[in-house]
Amino acid sequence: MKRTHLPLNALRVFDAAARHLSFTRAADELAVTPAAVGQQIRALEDVLGVVLFRRTSKGLELTEEASAGLEALRTGFLHFEDAVRAMQAGQSSHVYTIAAPREFFAAWLAPRLAEFRKSNAEVRYNLVSHEDADFTEANLDLGTDGYPFDEGAENVGEERVALVAAVVADLLPEQARGDAEADFSGGLPLRHARE
Repeated sequence: MKRTHLPLNALRVFDAAARHLSFTRAADELAVTPAAVGQQIRALEDVLGVVLFRRTSKGLELTEEASAGLEALRTGFLHFEDAVRAMQAGQSSHVYTIAAPREFFAAWLAPRLAEFRKSNAEVRYNLVSHEDADFTEANLDLGTDGYPFDEGAENVGEERVALVAAVVADLLPEQARGDAEADFSGGLPLRHARE
């Protein structure tokens, strides 16, 4: 059976407009203009070959055709949400992607991660090559790179390194941040990226 390409954006706009019975309130919810909502509804009506809304003196009303498919459409959106959650399940808060130079990983990071995993068995790590890492990508949880400061640096193998906490650490409560920094740094001085 051949699948038709569904106009998902227009269907999402239709759902919002049907909930509010107002193009203006649907536009506010979707952060678009009422005219954009109207265009999406007209395009959807063209694709479906039916009228979805009727204008009355009291405002908008759903037509019988629109009402007939609305509940199934909303159920379908819930299924989409479930599918997205299932796809994201592997990216739970216990899976971390780390990019680090091999020497740093072998000499300093690997032993600390192994020690950390002893008391946190649910944690998993995806290691990516430092050379291939794009530090502007949002899919890295931890990355190391060279910075031109020496204060607080320690020798690790043949290199001098200083630990720098990412700004994301600021999302932790103060006590948890201190504990996490102490656990992770292993006693080395830990600088914040803003210093």
